[in-house]
Amino acid sequence: MRVFPFPSSRSAGAITLVLAGLCPTILAAAPVRIGPEDGARFRGIPVSQSFRPDGSSVLRTADGAVCLVSARIDIAQSRYLSPEGQAVAFSDVLRSPASTVQMAAAAGQAPEIRIQLKYALAPGQPVQLQIGDAAPIDLPDYLREASGDSLRLTGALAATVASSLASGETLHLTAISRDTGRQVTDRLPAPDQTALAGCLADLASDSPDAAPAEAPTHLHQVIVDAAPDPERIATPGDMRACGMPEVPETLYLGRIRSVTGFVSHTDRMFVAFDAAGTVSHAWIPGIFETGLKNGQGRARISRAADGNIPGTPHEVSGCIGMRSVEICSHPLDDGSLRLGPCLPDPELLALSEAPGIPGLPVTPPGTLRTSSSTPPSGPGILPLTPGGSDSGDSTPEAQRLRLTTSETYAAVPIAPVPLPASGLLLAGTLAGLAWMRRRRRTA
Repeated sequence: MRVFPFPSSRSAGAITLVLAGLCPTILAAAPVRIGPEDGARFRGIPVSQSFRPDGSSVLRTADGAVCLVSARIDIAQSRYLSPEGQAVAFSDVLRSPASTVQMAAAAGQAPEIRIQLKYALAPGQPVQLQIGDAAPIDLPDYLREASGDSLRLTGALAATVASSLASGETLHLTAISRDTGRQVTDRLPAPDQTALAGCLADLASDSPDAAPAEAPTHLHQVIVDAAPDPERIATPGDMRACGMPEVPETLYLGRIRSVTGFVSHTDRMFVAFDAAGTVSHAWIPGIFETGLKNGQGRARISRAADGNIPGTPHEVSGCIGMRSVEICSHPLDDGSLRLGPCLPDPELLALSEAPGIPGLPVTPPGTLRTSSSTPPSGPGILPLTPGGSDSGDSTPEAQRLRLTTSETYAAVPIAPVPLPASGLLLAGTLAGLAWMRRRRRTA
């Protein structure tokens, strides 16, 4: 950091007077600059995800596009055994509903499979895969990803697993939890490989159906079709299928069109509305939770979802709630809803055509904060949901690493908005120059 000497008493008055003319414009225009260390610590790579009608999605990054299909592991039906071999009730298990089997491929390439277990695998303990009635096989350690809670299958093994799932065979995966020592046995669900093939065909032919809805970005945003329509009320079956816990509000099932800044394993979102018909809460179970009042609030996003990019090593694990960002709800012209960064005031943006001093950016109200600011309290701050462990000891870490608004909005591109010329600016500057000239004559 550069240190500038304090001005001498002779020059201090001139500097003060000159800045007095500048201050009205500086205070209105200068955004708070956030250092990269504040924002980049837990930020994933820029990504956009567009969902197709069949539930598959196209993910785009700077490296290209891939198709993705996912199926959620029914963790409530999994088997949990204590280190002593006794059955553990699911009510005593802390595990994310975002546990999934994902299949992804780029055009012209064979699919790879990622199994997100959402509990940390015990080092040195075997991970066994059983296909049908065949004897279980020990999976090699190199399939374990750096995140510690997922496996990445490629090549012949991925092809074998995909073929077995497509043929309807039953696959079970058994492993030991690092944090509890429990043995966990999951039945692996089958992602929709027909949908994956259709997505890949469109991707290879540059079909409009594979075109991205949004450009890849760090900014967290969800475009969803949702409305307080009685015909869209979520049923208990909908909630069980997605791992959505019971809440005291009436929930409506929304369909996600697109996502940016993170990856969702599902196109389903559960939305609650207030009496005025605006969004009060929204959930993608295990991935995204937000509470809003008057269209504004905070969202908490799983760090694992932030770093879960198919085709790249998965190095991130953690709880939902370890990323906390400011978010607003905006109705769109086509009837969908945008849950994303809060936008500048439209009247402020209208000044962009006004004559004045070009090149001075305007800070959107309520978006940028200094790195020392603390997240505001308010509605919608929901209880932490486990994301990386079934041991129940992740809450302190989540609270310790919880990030402020500055972490997300440090890299928000803000378009320069010219401001009207200020008579006070000119008067102050001229007064300062005149004072300096008088001082020079009497020196």
